[in-house]
Amino acid sequence: MVLIGAHFPDFDLDFGTRFHRSPLTHSFIIPSLLFIAYFHGTRDTTVLRLLSMFFMGYASHLFLDIFPAKASILARFLAPFKHYTPGDIRLIPEKWEKPWLIISGLITLAFAFALLSLSLPPNWVWDLIRRLLDFFTKSM
Repeated sequence: MVLIGAHFPDFDLDFGTRFHRSPLTHSFIIPSLLFIAYFHGTRDTTVLRLLSMFFMGYASHLFLDIFPAKASILARFLAPFKHYTPGDIRLIPEKWEKPWLIISGLITLAFAFALLSLSLPPNWVWDLIRRLLDFFTKSM
């Protein structure tokens, strides 16, 4: 599901390159609609986990679109800190493209973690911390 989510923002390429990187596919809009639609349907934990993984892949695509596609590894690492425009997101002003992708990625990632936390037992964080503490105190 992560791979499907990571590829999903580029499904607009199926309609031609002039539709690629639309604000609909390269934003939090589609994940928001899926997130809202889920709460009007069943609340199966398997669906929650799958949708969470889909959102993680989707968010990774948005974050990776910040980096230049044909640059060296060092240039890719430094690109977010430079005045670099990630690409042409239709209808979004050039200076807002990077913040648009970052904010959309963060919102989508928040959806992923929200759904993942809903699919796990209520006290899973505290149980994990307790087990880790037990493990490390017993091994010392």
